[in-house]
This record gives sequence, structure tokens and C-alpha cells, in this order.
Amino acid sequence: MLIDSLVIDKKNHYAMAELISVYKSLKQPEKCFETFDKFLKQLKLKKERRCQAMFNNIFQLCKRFNRSDKALEYYTQYSNILDDRNIELYKRLF
Repeated sequence: MLIDSLVIDKKNHYAMAELISVYKSLKQPEKCFETFDKFLKQLKLKKERRCQAMFNNIFQLCKRFNRSDKALEYYTQYSNILDDRNIELYKRLF
């Protein structure tokens, strides 16, 4: 259902945030990274509230599966649009 939502609305930040949580539960981090990277490539992100949940969830997934390399990649590339809570989350987790 969430993937269908992303097919219909390719910029649905909330569906992506939930999909990350599903991949975390299914223990499929690599599939998640692949999907998230594709999603990010089609967007021009701005520092706004609606994109923060997906970064929160991806940092949590990275921590759970010991992928600090991916967390650093996302943090480095997108730190300019992360809110203070996600910046603090990254620093606390990694």
C-alpha cells in the first residue's frame, strides 16, 4: 500500500517515512537504502517539516543495522535541510 502511494505521488514524504519503518521491521535495510536513494534523487528538498520524519526514521534504521556509513552519507548530503532535532539525533546516535 505504501509503495502504491509512492507510485501515485512520487513526492510523498510521509509515505516514505512509513516505508522506512516497514523496511526496518522487515529487517531489509539494503532494500530500504535503495528505495530511499531513488526517492531522494527525484526531489528538490527544502528545510521544511514534512521531510523531517523520513530522515529521523532513516537515522534510526542506520543505527539499528550498524550502518553509520550510510547515516554519515545522508547527514553530509542533507544537513542543510535537517532541523535541529534531526541534527541532534544524528549526533546522539553516531
